[in-house]
Amino acid sequence: MEFAPRELVAERLVKGREERGVSQQDIATELHVSQPTVCSWENAGRMPERDRWTAIAKAYGFPSMEELFFVVPADQAAGG
Repeated sequence: MEFAPRELVAERLVKGREERGVSQQDIATELHVSQPTVCSWENAGRMPERDRWTAIAKAYGFPSMEELFFVVPADQAAGG
C-alpha cells in the first residue's frame, strides 16, 4: 500500500469532519492541538505526524488510519 498524497488526505479530512458535523476547533480540542494545526492539515499545508495517525483517523470518523492515509490499490478496492 502506498501513502496517499497530502492533497487527498486533506480532502478526506474535510469530508470526514463535515460528515461528523464538527468544527475544526472541535477536532483540535479532541486531539489536543491548535485549530491552526487542524486547518493546515485540511488545507494540505502539512501532513500530520505519523505517530498521531490512528487518533486523527478516529477523530475524523474513519474506521482505520489506512482508509485516511493510504491509497487502496484498484484491485483491492474492487474486492478482488
